[in-house]
Amino acid sequence: MPGLEAVAPKLQKLLPLLGSDKDGEVLATVAAIRRTLDGAGANLHDLARALAAPRGAPSRSSDDDAGLIDALLGGDFDLTDWERDFVSSLSRLVAKGKRLSPKQRATLQGIAEECGL
Repeated sequence: MPGLEAVAPKLQKLLPLLGSDKDGEVLATVAAIRRTLDGAGANLHDLARALAAPRGAPSRSSDDDAGLIDALLGGDFDLTDWERDFVSSLSRLVAKGKRLSPKQRATLQGIAEECGL
């Protein structure tokens, strides 16, 4: 669900406004929610999926990923060529604002654990 974390605080303020008894306020709120979602590359369907998703352990944030990547690339770890290339490719993805897939994150975590991080 693209970019919803970034706009969650704004959505938390907007959603209660849908309970207004004034139709104009409700319509304006819907438009504001749509603009907010559009700015994050998401839509109402993405919001509905996020609200319906089961809540488990909190997922790692992009900042956590970036810190782990930086630690692996900047540290004196005995990474294989494949591991170094993999972590470098993740670094480029994160720098572009992309999120890691669960599989990429699991592989990164495995490499970090092997390195004692």
